[in-house]
Amino acid sequence: MNNEPRNTSRTSGPFLLVICLTIWPVLAAIAILTNESVAALPEYFVHRGIGHLVLVTALIVSVFTSLRIKPLIQPCLSATQGVLIALVAISIVYSTAFAQPDLRLLIPFSVYFFLGAIAILCCVTLFSKWPRATLRWVWDGMFLSMIMYLPVFAFIIAGDPSEHPYGWTGAWVPVQNIRGLAALVVIAIAAGTAGPWRSEAASKPWDTLRPFLLFILWTILFWSGSRAQLLGILGALTVLSVLGGGEGRRIGLRAAKIAVPSLLLSVTLPVPNGSFGFVTRLAKRSLTDETVNAFSSGRIEMWGASMQKIMEKPLFGSGIGQFFPATGYRFNAYQNHNFPIEALLNLGLIGGGALIVLVFGLYWNLTRKAMNYGFPRDAMPPFLVMSTILLMSLLSGAVLAITISIYFILSVAGVWAVTKLHSSPVP
Repeated sequence: MNNEPRNTSRTSGPFLLVICLTIWPVLAAIAILTNESVAALPEYFVHRGIGHLVLVTALIVSVFTSLRIKPLIQPCLSATQGVLIALVAISIVYSTAFAQPDLRLLIPFSVYFFLGAIAILCCVTLFSKWPRATLRWVWDGMFLSMIMYLPVFAFIIAGDPSEHPYGWTGAWVPVQNIRGLAALVVIAIAAGTAGPWRSEAASKPWDTLRPFLLFILWTILFWSGSRAQLLGILGALTVLSVLGGGEGRRIGLRAAKIAVPSLLLSVTLPVPNGSFGFVTRLAKRSLTDETVNAFSSGRIEMWGASMQKIMEKPLFGSGIGQFFPATGYRFNAYQNHNFPIEALLNLGLIGGGALIVLVFGLYWNLTRKAMNYGFPRDAMPPFLVMSTILLMSLLSGAVLAITISIYFILSVAGVWAVTKLHSSPVP
């Protein structure tokens, strides 16, 4: 009798989070495209901050509505992780006080960083209370977010872009540019591909529709010409195929069967400029770019400039979000498109090094635990999302500030919770 209300609460608990995951891109696009005052605000921080605010708010509210639910597993922090977190905090305080950072960038990026810390606490609290069957809804929310966004995307792309405030870019306003939208698309592909197929958790109509929806998302990904995002999902699928046993290989094969025809279709679609279309963009870069830096879209130069600044302030770094001013405003980017290098630039060898060890160490520990437990089927969607984002962060934006970091936090917490819920490893 006492357990029934608690089980009901566990089932209804994630509704708000899943709904916000599903609809925030659509709501953000509508808000920006129809509100001149919103559109007039600093573009980068409006577009990159809306998802942060919506998802973290949903997590906070979910925590308060779940206060009476007893945890199924007990969160714990190792001494090593505690030391690493302390080093990151010390570097943030020191670089903010003494590195003379640009406050116009420090303040918004610090807000993102702070919201990310809140998201970590909320995810650990919530995922320790929700059963595995409930956690599946979170990955469905990630998948459905881009499915829900397809009508907005199609309305602008298929229509006359000149009729919209941002032209072609009106199709990806929630995340500011096509690369950001491709990152959300690739996360949706990861969550949808590894989700349950032909099982009790998937109804037959949904099971039939899912491959077609994934085909559309893969086509958009190839059409966008986003090389780093494609590297992220292909690398993550490879890792899962190798480590995930028979089920991991089935997921990889299933993805290949959808991705190949999507690639062929994407070649036939019209593009707004030479930065789109994976095949045409790759061929153009290979034939016309004379240097590796040009082929990498300037990444090599950005990384070199970042390394020079790391040498100047090696211990505690230049401060959060300081790539742009630290490199003399030479690049049309607020980040250097490499998580480890940017961590060292922002927080130095002490804080940045600690953050790198913390993130990659956590990834390794979670992967090892998942393998020890026979790689639970429920761990595969968050593992594929987590791996995709981490691989993307090596070439396209960092997991330090933008909204994708919330997805990364959710996926890490998901793998942790699923593996903890398995009481004993398989023989």
